[in-house]
Amino acid sequence: MSFENKYFGQVLRVIDGDTFEVLIDLGFGVSQKFSVRLDGIDTPEKNTVKGKQALEYVKGLIENKSVVLMDCGSEKYGRARAAITLPTGEDLTELLLEKNVGTEYHGGKKTSFSLSLI
Repeated sequence: MSFENKYFGQVLRVIDGDTFEVLIDLGFGVSQKFSVRLDGIDTPEKNTVKGKQALEYVKGLIENKSVVLMDCGSEKYGRARAAITLPTGEDLTELLLEKNVGTEYHGGKKTSFSLSLI
């Protein structure tokens, strides 16, 4: 028998373009709230104009919505890292990269942003 690290969750709050508070269904009637960092992307900080735009765009996509999360481990600040699939079946990271809302990021030193939002 093979088990995937796939979970269903409800996005309670979008903290910034790549960090969310999610109530994750762990199975057997048990749910837990987690701070989740979106895997594979970095968006501008929320205290910048582009960061505020990214925050609002992502809120419109996932806040108060059900999503599917694929566990990608944890990151240096203790948050869970996850790939997120939207109710439409789209991968959130791929969508944000396609819309130029963030830059590809897999750890290490971050680059500066010069993004144009949709």
